[in-house]
Amino acid sequence: MEKKSVYMICVSIIIGFVILGLFLFFGLSVSTRYEVVSHGDTLIVFDQVTGDYWQKYVPQFSGPTEWYKYSFPTE
Repeated sequence: MEKKSVYMICVSIIIGFVILGLFLFFGLSVSTRYEVVSHGDTLIVFDQVTGDYWQKYVPQFSGPTEWYKYSFPTE
């Protein structure tokens, strides 16, 4: 194998990892709008931008229940 071909393969691998790292970094930093909180049998999904949250009670050994939407108190 020529020396030039080996360099091109190494450079393309490095560029690929840099692009993959950028996608992961920006994908994970943008997706922090929602926060999931679990407390006992209660699940809460909190929207950090609007302040709304959805709550669902999930008792053990039973079927699914409904989601309820609430607004975060402003004062």
